[in-house]
Order: sequence, then structure tokens, then C-alpha cells
Amino acid sequence: MGAFAQLRLLLWKNFLSQIRSPIFTAFEFFVPLILIGASFGLLLGFRYKFETSYDEQIYPAWPVTGGFKDLVQIVTTKVNGTDGTILPLEDFSPGGGPNKCPFLKVIQTSSTSCHLYMSLAYAPVTPSTTTIMKYVQAAYSGNHTIPTPLGNMTINMTISMTVEVNGE
Repeated sequence: MGAFAQLRLLLWKNFLSQIRSPIFTAFEFFVPLILIGASFGLLLGFRYKFETSYDEQIYPAWPVTGGFKDLVQIVTTKVNGTDGTILPLEDFSPGGGPNKCPFLKVIQTSSTSCHLYMSLAYAPVTPSTTTIMKYVQAAYSGNHTIPTPLGNMTINMTISMTVEVNGE
């Protein structure tokens, strides 16, 4: 007996089995349709409970020069209604503010100077990334003098900075 004859006999046997048990055939047909319909209904029913949309927030461009001033320069465009800096200038003023940044420590050394300790981690550790991070370390380390608004007047704040880079 050839392969096609065997296939034809198998299909005939399955057809007879389906005809002889109409209840089972109905279950085979309708149960998957009911499950698919219920799943789709639940998906539509819970759509608004789990899918939330958020209003788009557009932030102004932040000028980046690749140096220390990126952290403390005052941006002239309004950010959330006020002028802003990446690091809050209150941290550099006498008395300072609470330092909430885990990789940055600000220590006031006098009323017009402070020292920043910054720790940057990077991965993967390759010769290329290590070279780039050494450039970043050199760009941000050293002594910098910037005009800092303090109340109604502007003082020249001297900030010395130490940057530590850790590849992990």
C-alpha cells in the first residue's frame, strides 16, 4: 500500500470519527473560539486599567560643551518656569543645600570656594572606553572660577574638582 493510500485511509478514518461523535466535534470547534473570545474580551475590558498614556514633555535643548561648565552654567531657556542648571547652585553657596546626588559630594571650603568630588562609573572596560573616560576626567578635574548668583549680587565662585572614574 502506497503512502498516499495510507494518508487517504487515515483522513477517512478521522472524518468518520468526527461524524460519529458530533458533541465532541462541536467541543473541538467551539471551545477554542470561546477561549479566544474570552481572552480578547478581557484584553479589551482591562485595557484602560493597565494602559496609561502620559502627556508628552518637551525639554529645551541643553548646551553641552564637554567641560566643567556643563554642570553649573545657567541655561537661559526656561526649564519648568525657571532658569536651571544641572547641579543646583544652592549646593555651592555658603551654607549649601542638601546634597542628594550619590556620586557627587560638595564640600564648602570658604564662602567663595568649594570642592567637588565626583565619581563616574562606566562599562565595558575596554581600551577605547578607558581612553574616553580619561579625557572626561581631565575635562572636569581642576580649578574653575564661575560667576554664581547669590541673592541680588553675583560672586565669583572658585570650584576645585576631583573626578574619579571606575570601570566595572
